[in-house]
Amino acid sequence: RNCLGNEFRKETFFLVLAQYEDSDAGNGQNIDKGRFDEMLETLVADRYLETSDGVIYRFVHDKIQESAMALNDEGDISVEDIEANIFVVANLRKNATSASSEIAELNLRAAGKSSSLCDELALELYSIGAETECTLGNFEKADEYCKVVTESNNIPLDQKARAYFVQISTHQALGRLKVSLDLALDIANQLGCTV
Repeated sequence: RNCLGNEFRKETFFLVLAQYEDSDAGNGQNIDKGRFDEMLETLVADRYLETSDGVIYRFVHDKIQESAMALNDEGDISVEDIEANIFVVANLRKNATSASSEIAELNLRAAGKSSSLCDELALELYSIGAETECTLGNFEKADEYCKVVTESNNIPLDQKARAYFVQISTHQALGRLKVSLDLALDIANQLGCTV
């Protein structure tokens, strides 16, 4: 369901915010009207909301409303929620009119996650490539893909298992049983197993 353009009245938003601010007291009477108006002006200036008359507002992007509606009962967004949606959060914030260190930090976190995802994708692609080439009998190409994975210092040993398995299988298929056994023993040794 697309929520783009959904509207709400200023008074309704004020009541919701007042209830959130004074959830312990439950009366909503202590919220500062000036602060509320300032917050709305900021949301409009940063293009999260639009208004033509200052009474009725609308979300300018469906993801903003989805994020607002996803707040739990306490109104908190956990670090896990932000991390899980870091690309959406960073994209929404970059469209804001004001620049800040918060936007830069969000973009940095998104870039870090993107880099991590690229590394995982590259590992998966090289592993699949090695398995495919080995299955097709293209052992030299399979070995090239395996070496990219196994010779990388940035990949933990347990994540190299598929590439090592292909290397062992390749050596076996080529009749190099001693080489295959030596490789398997070396991997076991790296894992702390003694044979």
